[in-house]
Amino acid sequence: ERDARRLDLPQLQGGDPRPFEVIGIPFTEPGYHVVEIESHRLGESLLDKKAPMFVRTGVLVTNLGVHFKHGRENSLVWVTTLDFGKPVAGAEVAVNGCAGQRLWAGRTDDQGLARVPRIELEPCKDESGLFVTARKADKNGVTDTAFVFSHWQKGIETWRFNVPTSQDASPDWRAHTVFDRTLFRA
Repeated sequence: ERDARRLDLPQLQGGDPRPFEVIGIPFTEPGYHVVEIESHRLGESLLDKKAPMFVRTGVLVTNLGVHFKHGRENSLVWVTTLDFGKPVAGAEVAVNGCAGQRLWAGRTDDQGLARVPRIELEPCKDESGLFVTARKADKNGVTDTAFVFSHWQKGIETWRFNVPTSQDASPDWRAHTVFDRTLFRA
């Protein structure tokens, strides 16, 4: 890859005897980075022959938080900063289907909200859902990017909090509250 760069990781001092150490990767600019790290120690421990092991991962360096609520009639994307939780106005938002096709694109308003009209989930082979991206360039022209997948919900599933939901496009039931007396006084 032409744009690939070599980064030197911080070195452990004095032949550290610990079996592993967590160290930071020194990224200087935002974006999604694909990283491959070569480890001789890991290769010696896990491979049959004495050779380095290569470990790959993706790293997202961002100050954007993308929040997505998919509804039956419409959807909402809310973009905030991660450092202060402030709304991000003018962020470019795109909603893509599971096959990568763009279903909607627009920008956030002054409150960091992008109101998305009705989007149908199409069936997919592996996992159905919507992939939502947000981008915002700063005054120096550096673009910050973040994303969320509509079905990322480990630990916050609606059933854990007894929240009733429906994916039915036309529910057969209607709900209405009937009070035996009013809740407020003159």
